[in-house]
Amino acid sequence: MLSTNLIETESENNESIIENDIEEETDSLQQIFSPKNDQLPFSSSRNKRKIQTSYKHSWRLLLLISIFYGLPTIQYIFYQISDPEVRKEQCYFNNKCVHQVGGIVSFNNVISNLAYILLSLTLYYIIFKYDNTFQNVREYYLIICIIISMLLEGVYSSLYHLCPSRVNLQFDTTFMFFFGVFMIIYILQKNRKNDLIDISKLFLFMGVLIFINTINLTLDNNSFEWIFVIIIFPISNFIISANVYFGHTNWSFNIFYFICRLRHSFTNIRRLPNISYLFCLIIINVINLCLLITCIFKNIDFSKFLLGTLCIDMIIVLIHHIALKINNGVYIPFWKFFIGIFTIIIVCLSLYFYQLPTINDKVSQEDSAKYNRPCVLFDYFDTHDVWHFLSATGMFSSILFVWLLD
Repeated sequence: MLSTNLIETESENNESIIENDIEEETDSLQQIFSPKNDQLPFSSSRNKRKIQTSYKHSWRLLLLISIFYGLPTIQYIFYQISDPEVRKEQCYFNNKCVHQVGGIVSFNNVISNLAYILLSLTLYYIIFKYDNTFQNVREYYLIICIIISMLLEGVYSSLYHLCPSRVNLQFDTTFMFFFGVFMIIYILQKNRKNDLIDISKLFLFMGVLIFINTINLTLDNNSFEWIFVIIIFPISNFIISANVYFGHTNWSFNIFYFICRLRHSFTNIRRLPNISYLFCLIIINVINLCLLITCIFKNIDFSKFLLGTLCIDMIIVLIHHIALKINNGVYIPFWKFFIGIFTIIIVCLSLYFYQLPTINDKVSQEDSAKYNRPCVLFDYFDTHDVWHFLSATGMFSSILFVWLLD
């Protein structure tokens, strides 16, 4: 009898300890997912209360990186175009729709990137000059980074099209990666009151992605790279998702810690806060893994895989954010949904034109000529120029839609 009572007492104590741990975890997660309205940096009362966030350095770091990234880019590209022999050997152009202006062989491919620059400046005017409706100061810094990334995409894409080649493609995609990552963080940050990630660690993470992309663009045989990616990518996805869900600003990379914590959390799944948020992250991980397997078997470039992954992840977190707002009884006018529908149509059209190649920088110049296409717009712009116009419009409308939701 005495031993039975001791066992019962011990089991009751263990249950109470687990319940207390779950309650503490629930309270901490609820605090993380309860956004508070901080004063904006341009508010009259900003000096009364300082907001502790690493995001305030983000746009400065982004500009600093663009400067140091741009100097060797400009040097290398102007070396290519200054020597006619080097340009003829290394640069791939759509000879069926090429309009030379001075030393710029394909001026139409360069000038079409003005869409990114002009629309990013228009966004800045609309958001920061016309109205200020940010929930907190963190959104302010993040949307600045998004606009700067869009502007820099136009600048560096223009540089790439001075001499399009496989090696130079990294100049065209780098700030598209930044745009996608900042958009995802901006949407996720709307439901949080602490920093989603320390900004220095974010830029370190982006450096790793760009390094892997550079390897992909410089090596002919990418088998070893894909082996590395298929090992690291699922683990990285899990660690990022766990840090995002548990609200760690100072991210932990201890995978066993998160496995134990998730196992403990699922002992009472009904009491887990923001379970929809958890399943949203699970869906993202599953889809990303499926995309990775598809790209390996279809022999798709890592840069296209990464851009596609960022695009799909952004759509998923945006749908989840809209669903949360509707579930909380927030009324969203039809005209806002119309902007969202317009964005989807434009993005689909842009992707259609993107997959219509005008060059192939993986083969010889003679073989690449088979992919050349005639002008399709105003007898001046080719299909890749149309991709520039449509993708810039899609980026513009997507930022506007996300911003207008709140």
